[in-house]
Amino acid sequence: MTFTPEKPERITDLWAQVDPASDEVVTIYYNSDEGLFYREDGNWVEMTGPSPEEDEDDIIYFVKPEFVAAYDESEKAGEAINTENLKQYVNEYKAG
Repeated sequence: MTFTPEKPERITDLWAQVDPASDEVVTIYYNSDEGLFYREDGNWVEMTGPSPEEDEDDIIYFVKPEFVAAYDESEKAGEAINTENLKQYVNEYKAG
């Protein structure tokens, strides 16, 4: 696996973390053999500390690569993405 967030090898490699209390995407993550990365200010930043803290109530949505551009635009505009707007980018995933 290489660093290709625009074309993840597995559906579970790219995800959005949503806070259900605010109904907003907190951040997005990309997992590769080079490490775990999160999106900030239009760039992928490697997680160098502990794994991302997740509130036990947070919801994880596996997303399509097109979501990265939508996330960047919303972050730049200072606007949050709610789950209704996230739906069009969600990949279906069934365990097992």
